[in-house]
Amino acid sequence: MVADGHTNKSAAAELFLSPSTVNSHLRAVFQKLGVNSRVQLANVVLRTLEGSDRAES
Repeated sequence: MVADGHTNKSAAAELFLSPSTVNSHLRAVFQKLGVNSRVQLANVVLRTLEGSDRAES
């Protein structure tokens, strides 16, 4: 959802969670993937999706 441009608030509303829960999960994801921003996270997601598209071809 972050890669699609959602804010914490809009992602929380879609997932029926609080924005602070989304924020907590994002911090954990940032740490695990070694990224520091939503833009870096989106780039990782897009690269992963591109790789899976190639594997299916």
